[in-house]
Amino acid sequence: MQSPEPAGASQGSGQSQREPEPTIAADSLSANASGGAARQMQERAREEPSPAAAAEPATSDFVYPPPPAFYERLALEEERRSARPATPAPPSSFPPLTSAEAPRRAGKAPSAPPAPSPLPYPGRPADPDPVATARRRSRRIIWISLGILALAFFACIGVAIWAFAGPFNQLEQQYNGLTALVNDYYGDIQRQDYVHAFQDLQPEGFHAHLTQQEFVQEAHDFDTRYGPLLSYSIRSLPNFGLEEGPTYTVEVDVMRSHLSYTVLLTVRQVGNTWKIVDFDRI
Repeated sequence: MQSPEPAGASQGSGQSQREPEPTIAADSLSANASGGAARQMQERAREEPSPAAAAEPATSDFVYPPPPAFYERLALEEERRSARPATPAPPSSFPPLTSAEAPRRAGKAPSAPPAPSPLPYPGRPADPDPVATARRRSRRIIWISLGILALAFFACIGVAIWAFAGPFNQLEQQYNGLTALVNDYYGDIQRQDYVHAFQDLQPEGFHAHLTQQEFVQEAHDFDTRYGPLLSYSIRSLPNFGLEEGPTYTVEVDVMRSHLSYTVLLTVRQVGNTWKIVDFDRI
């Protein structure tokens, strides 16, 4: 059976449990009072604008163009910034960093220097303008090629001239030698130097056995019968281009005191000289 609790004890415990209630009420009242004061201050702040807000016009809404006060305010701010002295940087107590220490201080490894480009030829500096060098080289090659072509052209012309001039030179030499033989032979007969004139002969054919003495005697007989030789002229020479050797015929017009006639001389080239191998008259 439970013993009944005294009334005083139950009441005392009830009073002990209700004692904190006045404290909670006081706290709520103080909080309400402080919150009300804060609300009143906020409302006053909303109703009463600040001095800066009163000085500045309300720009909550976008206005275009801006009022003149906006530009004046910008000009004043620029003047203040320009008039404000620049604060010098405090001197550093550390020595200036070198190019090698700067990346090390920043925590970065120094970059390796670029590898030099290989030179085209050892001991020769690199060309600063390879494009211009290539153009000069191409122009030099063009000029050298043109020079070679010009030399080849002139060489071809020279060969052609020599090819065409060679036979002409040979023919000219033959005509000159034959003319010299006729002039020498009849020049000696006109001077009546028959011994020297016989040296231009190399008798063949009809006069194969003619001697020097017989030739001199026959020449004297012509001078006695027709008179001495007054003049002579070469009438025609052989055409070496059409006639084939080894012997050729030369016609000479001879004029004496009592007779004029044409002599037919048969000639042949012996070595580098011409000889008279036969004749019909002196």
